[in-house]
Amino acid sequence: MKTRYYFISAVLLPFALFSCNKAEEATIEVAPTITIHANIPSDNATKVAAVVPEGGKGLDWNWETGDQIAVNNGKTASVFDIRSGFEPKAASFTGKLIEGDAFSILYPGTITSYSAMQAMTLTDQQQVGNDVKTQLKYFAAMNNVDDYNNFEFSQEWAAAHGGTLSQCGVVRFELTLPAETQVVNRITLKAGAPVFHNGNSAEAVTDEITIGLSEVTLGADKTVIAWMNTSWNDDKIPAGTALTVSVAAGDLSWNADITPAADKTIKAGYVNKITVGESQWVSGGRYAEGSGTEEDPWIIKTPAQLTYMRDDIASKELRYFKLEADLNMEGIEWVPLNNVNDPSDETKAYDKFVYFDGAGHTISNLTITNTEVAYPSFAGVLYGTIKNVTFNQANINAGNNKAGVVAGYVGTSQAYTGSTIINVTVKNSEITASRHVGAFVGQVVTKDSYFENCHVQNSTVNGAEYAAGFAGYIQDGKFVNCSAEATISGTKHVGGFVGKTEVPVFEACSFEGGVITVSATGSNQSGGFVGYAGKVDNVGAQFNKCYVKNASLKMSSGQRIGGFTGQADLGTIFFKCYVKDTDIEGATNTGGFVGVDYATPSDLVPEGGIYQCYVDGGSLTASNANPGGFVGYPEKATIKNCFSTMNVNGGSFACVGGFIGICKKNVTVQYCYAAGTVEGSAATVGGFVGRVDGDATSHINSCIAWTSALPFSGQTAATADVTNNYCGTEGTLSARAAELGWDPTIWNFNATLRSILR
Repeated sequence: MKTRYYFISAVLLPFALFSCNKAEEATIEVAPTITIHANIPSDNATKVAAVVPEGGKGLDWNWETGDQIAVNNGKTASVFDIRSGFEPKAASFTGKLIEGDAFSILYPGTITSYSAMQAMTLTDQQQVGNDVKTQLKYFAAMNNVDDYNNFEFSQEWAAAHGGTLSQCGVVRFELTLPAETQVVNRITLKAGAPVFHNGNSAEAVTDEITIGLSEVTLGADKTVIAWMNTSWNDDKIPAGTALTVSVAAGDLSWNADITPAADKTIKAGYVNKITVGESQWVSGGRYAEGSGTEEDPWIIKTPAQLTYMRDDIASKELRYFKLEADLNMEGIEWVPLNNVNDPSDETKAYDKFVYFDGAGHTISNLTITNTEVAYPSFAGVLYGTIKNVTFNQANINAGNNKAGVVAGYVGTSQAYTGSTIINVTVKNSEITASRHVGAFVGQVVTKDSYFENCHVQNSTVNGAEYAAGFAGYIQDGKFVNCSAEATISGTKHVGGFVGKTEVPVFEACSFEGGVITVSATGSNQSGGFVGYAGKVDNVGAQFNKCYVKNASLKMSSGQRIGGFTGQADLGTIFFKCYVKDTDIEGATNTGGFVGVDYATPSDLVPEGGIYQCYVDGGSLTASNANPGGFVGYPEKATIKNCFSTMNVNGGSFACVGGFIGICKKNVTVQYCYAAGTVEGSAATVGGFVGRVDGDATSHINSCIAWTSALPFSGQTAATADVTNNYCGTEGTLSARAAELGWDPTIWNFNATLRSILR
């Protein structure tokens, strides 16, 4: 159809911003308003608020007030509004004329291009009430037709005018459910292959389609009728395809399996009926769906379904669960999953296995107030896997129990299997217990336990012995890229990340931005990352590229206090770890990195010791003897290629040093420097070491005290090997380090003072 544009002229006003000698005329193109006519066929179509015609194949629909049609010529579009006085099947629309040889005619007119309608998706469909169709949205497009003045939404008209008609389909579920069903929340049709379209793109395919329902309370016949839109593409289902209709019904779920013997099609433009009778249903348990297997996990969508997990895990069997909604557990007293031993069989000690995938969701307000429950936590004694979940605002009062938000105990001495925890976060939570308490877990036992991308944020831990921001006590396992940010209080073996360790491995883990308060006197062995890095058979933990940053350690009433660890035993390894911008209030044997250091090689761990670690910035204020910017009290210790720029204030107490407080026997310290300020009024104050109290087994060689105010050592035993060192500020630190034979592959001699270590 050929059309013309009409032109009108106008005169420019003389009050324009720019003056002219005379008024000029201009023309503006204005497309005229035209009226078009649209008809609806009597069957095989779908539309909002429609009914199924008697004996018909589709939904019978009528024009409605407010309807719009868009016409697009490939470059521009015009939206036509329905005129009053229309008939149910025939209506007139007005809009601006557009010209061209081929057009797309689109309904609804809010979508003005064929490509935009092709990009539509059909997710998150919801029906409010039983047998309600108001959620259905009719959409149709006639493409490449040669006329739009007088048309009909039908395949015949589109073909006669050189084009095609695409329009949505509808699925009508008519499901008669078992007698005990009261409500219906969701219906899912799932196939063994991606045969359904979830949009109008031919490539947008999925293996399931879903309609959510609300306010559906079933009557005596227990029948629910649900309607949902389908794509304008046919869904072709080959013979033999496994289909399952699943119904989430409050705390119940039902499954019905259908396997078509012949090819089936959910056809666009039609109502496609799916009917399931009462006898066809099989209970899916109390979950939204699933059977608890790896291929078909139980799906959890309500707080009640989360509580059912405890009853459905089994002895030495791995049961699978998946969370598909954020849950608020407020008002529910949580009982840990696996916290009951079988008293009739000692081999079944806390042996129920679980695989829990949070799928990125959050569980809020997990609460345990019963101090008598064993291992207060989400999992109790964990064997299995927990991943991809956040616990927010958990509150646990554990009494005299091992406790953590995620698990109280990971593994047991029976060591049935290792456990894996990946991508799990605990935040804004508070946990209180007398011992073995962490915001994340209480105690980790099993060797093959693995933690990755696990974090504690803005949480509080109140405990006594073995209290920490992440875990109270870790005997074994591996931890990769895990962190803690918490406020922690305790009395002994208190740490920012972990209270005490035996032989685990830590890689790129941290404690940052938190406050640690230790109240007890005596040897409380507490630190910014780990309170006490212990050992088993002369084998200790490994700490690789771990750090403490922007923390505050208030431990002035105890001893064996360190910015990273309070005490490190034989066979422990520290490599490229650091403490930065952290303030320490400590008592006897306090160090910027380690309080009491026994970390050195053993027969089983030849690489034991502290290597390429540092303390940068921050302050140490001592309320008793032996404070050092890096280590308070080393004995049988090895420290190489390390530095401290921490400021140390020892007051009137003895043995104050920029790097070491007091050095005992069997110590090797090489290629290290101290560059922080050192203050103290006692005789034994040194820029590097306060006092060397060892014998010929004590070696401090090729080290630097970067100060002109103090001697290298406040006091040195005559038999100790304190040689080839430098104290002063002449030249540059790099130059002095090079003169002392430091390794340029470890130290960057071109860098500034605080970044000389590579």
